[in-house]
Amino acid sequence: MAQYRIKMNIQEIRNRYAKMVSTIEDDGIYDGRGTFDLYQCEKCSREKITTYADKGVTPFIIRCDCGGNMQHTKTFKSVPDYIRVFKWKRPTLEQTIKLSDGQIEHILNGGLVLDTDIYTPSSESVKKSLEKIPKFIPPLTRQQRRKMERESKKKK
Repeated sequence: MAQYRIKMNIQEIRNRYAKMVSTIEDDGIYDGRGTFDLYQCEKCSREKITTYADKGVTPFIIRCDCGGNMQHTKTFKSVPDYIRVFKWKRPTLEQTIKLSDGQIEHILNGGLVLDTDIYTPSSESVKKSLEKIPKFIPPLTRQQRRKMERESKKKK
């Protein structure tokens, strides 16, 4: 891949990026906007919820912080507001140029990357704030929610 970067200059990246952006909305690829995907780690069981901010393609497997692989396992129409949702986004041309060779090729082929993987001046502070967010807590089932409601009424 490192050799590919030498062959593809900045102008070629600009041209391919412009062409991809101008045609992506009309392409017949899956449009996941409005849905939420659950990724689960095979190693540590950590879960991550993602959604599409832009139309594009996303990987079926992503890397977990523990070093394991997180696999897409479910798709939902909605999730509760208290759950942290990561967004699949198309980086700007300037952000794309700063990515690794593999990521640049992925973007130029209509791919998206997680918002946490796109460098912006504020991304360092965002990553630090994410460290304070607790691990994903799955939504309560209807039965659990009703039990909590009954218990709270008894306390009153």
